[in-house]
Amino acid sequence: MSRPEILLLDEPTNHLDIAMLEWLEAWVNRFPGAALIVSHDRRFLDATVTRIVELADGALTSYTGDYSDYARQKDLALRQQAEAYRERQREQRSIEEFIGRQMRLAAHIQSGPKRGRDFHGRVAKKVAKRAQAGRKRSSRWSAWREPRTAPEIHARFDRAETSGQVVRAPPSASPSATASDRCSPI
Repeated sequence: MSRPEILLLDEPTNHLDIAMLEWLEAWVNRFPGAALIVSHDRRFLDATVTRIVELADGALTSYTGDYSDYARQKDLALRQQAEAYRERQREQRSIEEFIGRQMRLAAHIQSGPKRGRDFHGRVAKKVAKRAQAGRKRSSRWSAWREPRTAPEIHARFDRAETSGQVVRAPPSASPSATASDRCSPI
């Protein structure tokens, strides 16, 4: 095998003892090419990687640094996305309130008394157009989705109570039983 330019490692630390793990870390760090590593071993990733590429929701996102840097950058990005989403939601509510006010105003003007050259009809149309512009702006905002976060896993295991009683072994397990005693006919 000649000198490879890329190394593909899938869970390389599984079944390694500490000495082999340290050897692998040193070897990967000396490898002159690129390495694509799929691993759940955070310590190994911290010791060997300089960039993390995450595949989530059908998109690749690149983070520089080791795994710990990735975790910090990802957390910061998620918090910023959540804040931007909340801000968009506040703006969306404001736009919806504006549209409601404009539509009520247009209906009130339209139902009022008419005076010379349909002055109020034209005003009502202008107010309705402003409301329609707000609806267009609102439809652009509604395309934003809430940022997805990783689900938190909470598990609680109750401690099993022991009875303190000795469980009697089946008779076929006694040392004096013969093979025919232990095997029942089918």
